[in-house]
Amino acid sequence: MAAVRQPDVVRVEIVEDVNVRGGVLDNFTSLVIRNDITMPAEASFELGDNGTWASMGNVFQPGVQFQVFVNDRPRMRGRVEMNDVPFDSQAGAVVRFTVRTKLSDAMYASASQRTRIKNTSIKDFILALYEPLGYSEADFIFAPYTSRDIFTGRNKGQTNAPTDLDRIKVDEA
Repeated sequence: MAAVRQPDVVRVEIVEDVNVRGGVLDNFTSLVIRNDITMPAEASFELGDNGTWASMGNVFQPGVQFQVFVNDRPRMRGRVEMNDVPFDSQAGAVVRFTVRTKLSDAMYASASQRTRIKNTSIKDFILALYEPLGYSEADFIFAPYTSRDIFTGRNKGQTNAPTDLDRIKVDEA
């Protein structure tokens, strides 16, 4: 007999101090979780019953922080960026909301004109780009060779030719 995979269990916790059944949501009518290398992680949910409008409509305001778990493992943490909450109970009891990571800001942000590229390492350049969005070095994992100059490829103080960057594998880049 072939093994049968159990359905995934999705749980969403409200990070901020909001009193909704202990801050845990797990009763969705539909949900979609997207992880794509070309865009920030995103989770969209729909839930609704007779008491949804009265008890939870104000929870799904833009900026409210949520953490999404799949099978009790953290999948993403983000904030509400879009919602569709009825204005009153007569308009319906279904609430829809989308949570995206704060990296979604990077899709629309422009680099500061003060960002330096001359005499700057790859690592320092990336940190300067993401710093206005609230990211710090702790949010990234840098390989040792990201300390190289963005133009010359040399480490600080290095006088000999830089490492051949063509030999770096894609998963090391």
